[in-house]
Amino acid sequence: MQGNIYKTVTGSVVVKALLIILSSTTLLLQGCDQEAEGKKEGSESKDGSKGKSGKLLSSGKAEDKLSRKIEALTGNHSRLVWSRYVGESADSFVNGNQHQLWGIDTRDGLGVRVILKDKTNYSRPLISPDGKWIVYTNKHTERKGKKKSFKPVIHRVNWQGEQDKELGKGFAVDVWQDPATKKVWVYTVNLIPTDRSSMFADKLERFPVDAPEKRELVWKKTKISIDNIQLSLDGKRASCLFPWPDVGVIDLEKKEYWKNQHGCWPAMAPDNSYVAWVFDGSHKSVHLFADHGKKLSVVPINKGPGMEGKEMYHPRWSNDARFMTLTGPYKGATIGKSGKHAEVYIGKFDQQMKSVEGWVRVTDDKKADHFPDLWIKGGEATSLGKIAAAGAAVTKPAAEKTGSWPSQPGGLIYVWQNAAGQNQIGAGAAKRVCKLEARQRARFGRHFGMLTGGGFFEVDSASAKVVADQAGKGNFAFQLRLSSGIEGQQGVILSAGDFQLAQEKTGELTLLTKQGKFPLGKVKAGEVTLLAASLQGGKWTLYRDGKLVEAKLVKEGGDKKTVPSGAVIGDGKWDGEVEGLAIYNRALSPKEVSKDFAYWQAKAKARKPARRVKLRAKLVEMTEVRSVEELDTYRRALLAYTYEVEEVIDGKYDQPKVIVNHWSILDRKALSTIPRKLGQTYTLEIEPLKQHPELTSERRWNDSFDVLDEYFDVTTPES
Repeated sequence: MQGNIYKTVTGSVVVKALLIILSSTTLLLQGCDQEAEGKKEGSESKDGSKGKSGKLLSSGKAEDKLSRKIEALTGNHSRLVWSRYVGESADSFVNGNQHQLWGIDTRDGLGVRVILKDKTNYSRPLISPDGKWIVYTNKHTERKGKKKSFKPVIHRVNWQGEQDKELGKGFAVDVWQDPATKKVWVYTVNLIPTDRSSMFADKLERFPVDAPEKRELVWKKTKISIDNIQLSLDGKRASCLFPWPDVGVIDLEKKEYWKNQHGCWPAMAPDNSYVAWVFDGSHKSVHLFADHGKKLSVVPINKGPGMEGKEMYHPRWSNDARFMTLTGPYKGATIGKSGKHAEVYIGKFDQQMKSVEGWVRVTDDKKADHFPDLWIKGGEATSLGKIAAAGAAVTKPAAEKTGSWPSQPGGLIYVWQNAAGQNQIGAGAAKRVCKLEARQRARFGRHFGMLTGGGFFEVDSASAKVVADQAGKGNFAFQLRLSSGIEGQQGVILSAGDFQLAQEKTGELTLLTKQGKFPLGKVKAGEVTLLAASLQGGKWTLYRDGKLVEAKLVKEGGDKKTVPSGAVIGDGKWDGEVEGLAIYNRALSPKEVSKDFAYWQAKAKARKPARRVKLRAKLVEMTEVRSVEELDTYRRALLAYTYEVEEVIDGKYDQPKVIVNHWSILDRKALSTIPRKLGQTYTLEIEPLKQHPELTSERRWNDSFDVLDEYFDVTTPES
């Protein structure tokens, strides 16, 4: 075999000849095209002997057919490593000890092979920046009931499966080389005990690969999820979750961070463009963002050979910004249980980063392959700088030209614009992210506002303590934008500290305080109004839609209603939408209230209504029901059903069938309305799924093979 170079001890011609014969036999067995000839990759390497030989060096060109196919896509010498599950059930999150370390080097002639054959835990294998060695973590998972704890240890091993060395405690998330000093750093996190499959940590550290004892703290401002943390080429940015579902980027120089959107499995481009992606809740697309959150594109990543349009997982950027890896397809109820036959893929983005223009399926062996990492020689030279610059130059939409909100942020103790906003107050070490969680049947609307129908929203514990201590005491104020869903309803809209905002059966909005009860006027169903209340010197000043309202006391003494513990927005009874909630430890001025009202007016004017359709349709195909346990970290989920259209009652729809996404789980509780009855006719109120960006990060399941635009059931879900 020409072009191969061999190490020998004696230089004997006989030894060289034997090695050539052995190598030729190996190539003959493994060099076939798995897809064309139906061969199973790696089947000749089950004992791991080739991976341990350490004798065959790079030939300078791809020899076997799979390697040639990979290099035809990547354009250069490539290496890929992953963890393979060899147990009896499934372990897509690689928490157990029934795994082997596998890989392929397109220049060694061995094809897909085992690198470390001993069955243990090989979590998130990572290739070094020079491509010469592999870092992996053994989680040393300990189980007690559903709870898992970890004693992770980081290892370094070469491509022959030799020199396996422990580097120290921790879970390795990235390996980065400083372009100035050429020093190589391993970035690592601790692992917090959990009863979920997803992992969490409360700090990010790093150490030089040749001096693991010299650790440096990188991040400890927030808890973080560990899938994925990747650094930019210059080390100034890192993708991260703060934790799930807030996906964004850390500015490692300024020690600041921002959210791009809700989702999972973020990644940072390996150049200096600072382009980052977010993996959506359906596990079928990545959403690309320029620096500081400017949306660039949405790229489907489930259209490759054998993917069947199903869910994919473990997406990760390679060291070349045009290439990624991932695994799949996942056809069953959950990622964890349906990954028994997941294969490894390499994908190449087009030049505009709007689609994947080429795929190679690396494995075709019906084994469970997970957490791939790809290295391409010279990949670090690829740049997405023009893509990022184009994104930064895009004219801001009208909704973003309205100024800032709140207009005067001083004195804020809680702020929540919407679920897509940054919702941060303070600066530096005092910065706090204001969060809230949807409870019962509460969920988010298409403009990321809070929909309280059938539930309520609870603020994060840190914010709740601050608000409870200061709300309604001394100088104080709040504002919010609301829309009542039902005219004659009665319920609590906002409850905090010593005050409540409520709606009476008459439609009257009332403020309940220690001083007494104040009316704010009636509200009609669907009517949007901005309310503000300011307390100074024991006197309330009230505003509605930017104008003063007479603070007329109709009843002395507070009569606060009972609300669910920890609730801030809603009480499980009030049905409506709330956004733009701000709470202050100072009074508001009429001028700033007017400015804030103008902001929301401009924002509302820029919004376009969704295209709603009402129709009668017969259920003909159902997605398999998934249990709450299969959500893992998620709290809500939707199932897609296929219907035959019988009658269009209102709106326009011209297809014989329609795919509709229904809520099936809310606040980790299954709804009794799912499953529906096959063959039964239902009246549906639906809107195009693509007009509901708030659902991008929600867990969605769809087993249908029909190629149709998907719709969303907009009715308030029943319990």
